[in-house]
Amino acid sequence: MGRGRSGLGNVFGAYSRTGRNEVMPCPPYSLLSASTKKPSISSSNTLTSTVSSDDGLSPSELILRARGKQAIVSPLTDEFSADVLSQLEGVRVIANVVVGFDNIDIGAATERGILITRTPGVNTDTTADFAFTLLLAAARRITEADTYVHSGKWKRGAIDMLAGLDVHSRTLGILGMGRIGQAVARRGTGFDMRVLYHKSGAS
Repeated sequence: MGRGRSGLGNVFGAYSRTGRNEVMPCPPYSLLSASTKKPSISSSNTLTSTVSSDDGLSPSELILRARGKQAIVSPLTDEFSADVLSQLEGVRVIANVVVGFDNIDIGAATERGILITRTPGVNTDTTADFAFTLLLAAARRITEADTYVHSGKWKRGAIDMLAGLDVHSRTLGILGMGRIGQAVARRGTGFDMRVLYHKSGAS
């Protein structure tokens, strides 16, 4: 079987101790440990093994399923300890489908020449959207109102019934002004909010 290239190499930026971001093509033999209905691998000469569960694999299952594979697309639930990494013969890259890499022994992977990639920033705006959704729901008592209506207790309206609080022109406090904090702040400015924040080490 020839060496094919897939689209995965264009998705994941590689992590290294030097802090460089690199891109490499996904090898032809891959294990998709992350549950997905639409794998990104589309090359006709790419031999893939997929896992249909979101629970991840146990160390023994991971080692077994990775046999003969050169690349692993993995969720955070897969633990790559030094012991596991030492038994991943032929694996050249682990594409971690998360922002961080707490589930991987980076030192052990580096010693074995296994490239580790991750997806920094991929959930920044999604998380900020959800944070603002919760803020609006709490201020406007959305969940409380939904429960009240579905309980059958609502018979008639009142001018101040479950009105909640306005969000526009209020003060928004943010603890931690990283990528997500900044994204939340941008949403706050759209509501004419005064934004106050605390950032560790900020002057």
